[in-house]
Amino acid sequence: MAIRALEDSRTKKPDDPDVLYRLGMTYAKRGDQPKAREALERALTVNPAFASAESARQPLVTVSQ
Repeated sequence: MAIRALEDSRTKKPDDPDVLYRLGMTYAKRGDQPKAREALERALTVNPAFASAESARQPLVTVSQ
């Protein structure tokens, strides 16, 4: 249910790094690593210095291993 709401938010605000970050972290918790990577990388591409940027980088290290 949370993913659906976050995906709706991403549709409305596709370049909001906070929405992308939350979506990516939710995908990571569910074990969907490809979608987690995509959302987190997009968040960092949109704004490499957004408030949760450092936290967004941590799962990417785990996902890439």
